[in-house]
Amino acid sequence: MRGMQAHAPAIAVQDLTVRLPVGAGWRRRTILDRVSFTSPAGRVLGLLGPNGSGKSTLLRHLAGVMRPSAGSVRLFGMDARAAEAFQAVTYLPEDSPFPRDLRALDALRLLSSLRGRTGKGAQAQWLDALERAGLADQARLPLGRFSRGMLRRFGLAQAFLFEPRLVLLDEPTAGLDAPGLLVLEQWLQEHKARGGSLVLCSHHLQDLAQHADQVIVLWQGRVVRQGDTEEHLGAKGQQALTWSQGPAAAEAVRWLQASGALDVQAGPAWRSLASLYGDLSNTEPPQATAPRPQP
Repeated sequence: MRGMQAHAPAIAVQDLTVRLPVGAGWRRRTILDRVSFTSPAGRVLGLLGPNGSGKSTLLRHLAGVMRPSAGSVRLFGMDARAAEAFQAVTYLPEDSPFPRDLRALDALRLLSSLRGRTGKGAQAQWLDALERAGLADQARLPLGRFSRGMLRRFGLAQAFLFEPRLVLLDEPTAGLDAPGLLVLEQWLQEHKARGGSLVLCSHHLQDLAQHADQVIVLWQGRVVRQGDTEEHLGAKGQQALTWSQGPAAAEAVRWLQASGALDVQAGPAWRSLASLYGDLSNTEPPQATAPRPQP
């Protein structure tokens, strides 16, 4: 796109300030206070902070759907509210605000038409996205009949549709069902492999530790920490250690304790949820047993 600068950062926020009116009066409350940061293209930025810290408001400004009270938000060298920036970004809010009376396929058609993506080629991509999300059989069902987990998977389908340059995800694992966790993991890996940029807002440190290259911590509307993920989320001076059970486990614990480790506990290693769900998805469900007739 002509307006994008080749070597510009994916995100450049400078002194972003957001003040919103309170009630019906003239008093205003500061939601974001002089927020500044940059994120290079091709990186995953983790956004962390308690409820009310301004995370969702920041994402809306990155999506170009809100006008700041002061400061600037630039994406790939362009103002976030410019038409070309809008074409490069997709956004999945936490509450999945999709029109519930539309069928899933029609909702993707509407969302795609807003980006000028129509025709048979686009329709093939809609169907492929729904199939990857495990929703091919529900493509012609109204979204109002979807469960919350299905709605979140639909949201992921629209977020990664057409391979956008920047994806904004607000609590993507909230309400996500077991199949959705696998879908999210696959799309994240593919997006990063393409060199795409991403902002991941989550309350789960494991999500950020696993995927984010850098993190920003918001507190009462201000950036209180930013930088390398391991530096800010890692447990300094500690290492996680797991091993298979066997006769050498007790000897290993004694050796570590003798070497100066302060606290060593031996026990079963916890597997990841993605690994567990992956095994379950490859297992045939047990056949139901018919009740025996009563004499």
